[in-house]
Amino acid sequence: SIFVALLLIRERHYKHLAMTDSLTGLWNGIKFRKEAEQLLQHNPKKEYQLISLDIEHFKYVNSDLGEAAADGILKMIGKRLCEVFGSNALYGREMADMFWILTEKREDLEELLHKIAEPVMFENNGIEQIYKPLFKFGICMFKEYDLAFGDYIDMAIMARKAIKGDPAKVIEYYDDEMAAKINIETLCEGVETRGQADFLKQIGCDMAQGFLYSRPVPREEFEGLLEA
Repeated sequence: SIFVALLLIRERHYKHLAMTDSLTGLWNGIKFRKEAEQLLQHNPKKEYQLISLDIEHFKYVNSDLGEAAADGILKMIGKRLCEVFGSNALYGREMADMFWILTEKREDLEELLHKIAEPVMFENNGIEQIYKPLFKFGICMFKEYDLAFGDYIDMAIMARKAIKGDPAKVIEYYDDEMAAKINIETLCEGVETRGQADFLKQIGCDMAQGFLYSRPVPREEFEGLLEA
């Protein structure tokens, strides 16, 4: 029985390692998505904010200061995420200098993000140095969990990439205007009343479907409707 218990402990240990970023101790990208999906499924009506963040020009830290210094900075940033947002948020490191945060809606969100972007103290060859990270934050806000989580991931990344290379902007939000700029067509399902259809038209929804237009029909009947 002791042998079996040791095997179970070892198995749990290796499972944890497989889902954890070895450098920062945060969830890796795969585990972050899994935990985030479970959280959202259990709280479908809560408002959440998904933040994609990375550091511009971080590759120069590797080349100028060395890998050990770069790793030390990333460790400090991972620790800072947890300190600033606390235990009520989920965190993950996707790769290199790209991180994720999922938190319930916070009115002080931008204030917290600016705290994350403060200078980092790190040690390089026994000498304490200061690094000022140039963060870019892309934020996707959603009230209901009505899309695949991968869609929210894409939206947050789009928002972040929209300000990449812009020294004047640190934070960007994904919104309908951004979707229009990248030519994404929007489809709303379940439209049942003329009032719903009129509202969707007002806010710029491209397409709609639902009982207002037709009940579900066989393919042959659908093709007949198109020809009518």
